[in-house]
Amino acid sequence: MGEVYLAGDSQLGRQIALKVLPAELTRDAGRVSRFEQEARVISALNHPNIITIHEILRSDDLHCIVTELVEGRPLRQIINQGPLEWRAAVKIAAQRRAECRSCQRHHPPRHQA
Repeated sequence: MGEVYLAGDSQLGRQIALKVLPAELTRDAGRVSRFEQEARVISALNHPNIITIHEILRSDDLHCIVTELVEGRPLRQIINQGPLEWRAAVKIAAQRRAECRSCQRHHPPRHQA
């Protein structure tokens, strides 16, 4: 949920990514809350395949998440190109599994009795 833009951090002299909640969604308190919760959850994780969150910014109806810039193509774009070669699919699946394990270590599932 959000649009990602390339930006520059002039203080630290580096490129960053800005994930911006579209203006039409900022009027929905639930969407804003989920957007900010996404940043909080991701910022609690530490894994090479999970981006680093630097900051959450809010100003009137502008809501954005400042993250490290990761070069490359989005997974959705890769998948939408058509069938993957099996080795590439296995590599992606293994990376996703490692990410999920990292999430489970930081946020174990809650079991209801």
